Amino acid sequence: DEVRDLALVMKEEITCSEVEQAIASSCKYISSVSLFDVYRSAQIGEGKKSMAYSFTLRAEDRTLTDDDIKFAMEALLKALKAKVNADLRM
Repeated sequence: DEVRDLALVMKEEITCSEVEQAIASSCKYISSVSLFDVYRSAQIGEGKKSMAYSFTLRAEDRTLTDDDIKFAMEALLKALKAKVNADLRM
C-alpha cells in the first residue's frame, strides 16, 4: 500500500463529501480517503479554504509500480480540478 497526503485549495462552499467522492472515483487504485485538516487564512484567499486528505493507493492483485502511482496522481489531480475546481496547495 502507498499512503499519500494532499493539501488542496478550493472554494469555501465545497464540502468534504464532494472532495472525497472526487478522490475516490478518480482512479481504481484509491482504496481509502480521509480528511485530516481544514485551514483558512488570508494567504489562501477570501472565500477559500485548504482541506488536507490522506489516501491509500492499492492494487488487489499486485504491487503498484512507480508508473501506476504517477498515473493515479495525475488522474486524481485532473478529477479534483474538473469536479470541485480544487488546486494543489503549494
